[in-house]
Amino acid sequence: MNRHSATVWLALFLVLIGTALRAAPLIQNRFHPDEALYATLARLIVSGRDPWLSQTPLLVDKPPLAYYTLAGFVALTGASELSVRLPSLFASVLSLALAFRLARQFWHRWDGALLSLLLMALSPFAILFAPTAFTDSLMTTGILAALSSVASRRWGWGGLWLGVSIAFKQSALFFIPLIALVGVIHVLMVGNQRQPRARWLIFFAALAACLVLMLGWDIARQPAPSFWNAAAAVNNPGRVARSAEVWPRALGWLHWLGYVTANPLADWFLVVTVSAVIPFEILLKSDRRRASVTLILVSFLLAYVAINWLVAFPILDRYLLPLIPLIALLVGRGASLIISRVAPPSFRAEEMKWAPATLLIVMFCVEMAAPALAASHSAYPVGGDHGPNDGIDQVAAWLDNQPYGTVIYARGLDWLIRYYMFDAYVFPVYLDTPEQFANDLHVFGASGPPRYLLLSAAETRLELDTAAAESGFRLTPALSPTGRASVPTMTLYRLDPLP
Repeated sequence: MNRHSATVWLALFLVLIGTALRAAPLIQNRFHPDEALYATLARLIVSGRDPWLSQTPLLVDKPPLAYYTLAGFVALTGASELSVRLPSLFASVLSLALAFRLARQFWHRWDGALLSLLLMALSPFAILFAPTAFTDSLMTTGILAALSSVASRRWGWGGLWLGVSIAFKQSALFFIPLIALVGVIHVLMVGNQRQPRARWLIFFAALAACLVLMLGWDIARQPAPSFWNAAAAVNNPGRVARSAEVWPRALGWLHWLGYVTANPLADWFLVVTVSAVIPFEILLKSDRRRASVTLILVSFLLAYVAINWLVAFPILDRYLLPLIPLIALLVGRGASLIISRVAPPSFRAEEMKWAPATLLIVMFCVEMAAPALAASHSAYPVGGDHGPNDGIDQVAAWLDNQPYGTVIYARGLDWLIRYYMFDAYVFPVYLDTPEQFANDLHVFGASGPPRYLLLSAAETRLELDTAAAESGFRLTPALSPTGRASVPTMTLYRLDPLP
C-alpha cells in the first residue's frame, strides 16, 4: 500500500470511529429545553398548524433554515428525539472530513491533517454536541465548507456555504472576517490572480441571495417579531464585562474549554502546540501563504475568545463549538512543525515524517481514548441534557391519560412539556410570576378541568404554595419521577381545592 492510500484509509477509519462515538448517545438523553423548543417549532411546521411560525407564542430567534431542516427530518422519519438530532449528527460527521481536507489545503501535510482529524473525532466537546437538536453543529459545518471553498478558489460555493451557515444560526456572521481573509490569502498568493474583483462579486452575490431569502421569510411572518430582534433580546448583553466579572468569566470559559480533550495531559499538548505554531512558522521560514493562514487562524481564535470573554455574553458551551475545528487545525499544524524541527535528519523529508508522526498519533489516541468513550456515554455536562430532565416522558405519559382540557403550569420545563405533550389534549400555561399564578387560579380554577403544576428539582415551590393558598388551592404531589442518579428530577403537583 502506498503512502497516499495509507493516509486515506487511516483518515476514513478515524471518521468511522468519530461517527460511532457520536451516534452512541443519540437516544440516551431527554431533550434540553432549547432542543425541545426547536423540535416543537419543527412539528408546528410539519403539522401545518403554523408553517411560517408566525402565530406561535414560542420564542423564534433562529434563522429559517434551522427550523425547516429539522422539520424535513421530522416529515421523513417521524416525530421523535432521534429524528431532530439526525441533522446535527450528519453535520458533525461531515465536519470531520472537512477538517481533514482543510488541513491538507492549508499546509499540505499528512501528519498534521491526521492529527487534526484525530482531535476532532475524539474530542468530548465535539462528540457531545453531535447527538443534539442544537443548530451549532450545522452552522459549524457550513463555516468549514465555506473555508474549504474559498481555499480552493470556488467563490460562488464559498458565499453560498457562508450564507447557509448564517441561515442555520446568525452567529456565523462572526466568521465572515475569517473566511474573507482566507480567501484574500489564496487570491494573492495562490495560482491565477486574474479577475479578483469578479471572484468577490460572485462570492457576495451567493451570500446576498441567502440573506435575501432569510429577509423574505422574516417579512412573510409579520406581524410576528423578527427573529433578529428576538435573538438580540435574548442574547445581546448590550455591555462589556464589569471589572468584577472579568476573572469569573475567564474561569467559566476555561471550564468549558477543558472539555475539548477532558484530559489534563492532552490539554497541555494543545496549549504547547498552539502556542508554538507561530514561532515555528517563523523559525522554519514557511512559505508566506502557509504562514499567513496560520497567523489568520491564531488571530481569529484569540479575538473570538476575547470578545466572548470581555463582552458580557452568556457563558454557554455551544458558543465554543465552532472553535473546535480551528483548535484542531492549529494543533495539527503545530505538531507537524515541531516534528519538522526536532525529528532526526533522516525523518525530515518534506512530505513524510513516518516514525515521529505515527508515534505522536498513537500517543494522542491513548490519551484521548478514555475521555472519548466517557463522552459517548454522556459523562460530561456538555451539549444537551445529561440527567436533569429524566422523567419528563413519564410525566407526559401520565398527563396523557387526564381529561380533555387539563391545564399544566410550568416555567423551567415549559418548552419540554409543550414538546412531549404536542398531540395531547392538555393545555400548557407558562408560569410567569406567583401573582399571575394566583390570579389565574382565582379566575379559572374554581370550576373546569383539572390543573397541575410541574416543577423541576431546581425550582422552589414556597411562593407558589402561598399563591395557591390565597386562591383556595393546595399543591398535592401526584408524580415524582427519578433520574439516572436515583433522585427525583421533577415533581408534578395536582391543584386541589382547600377544604
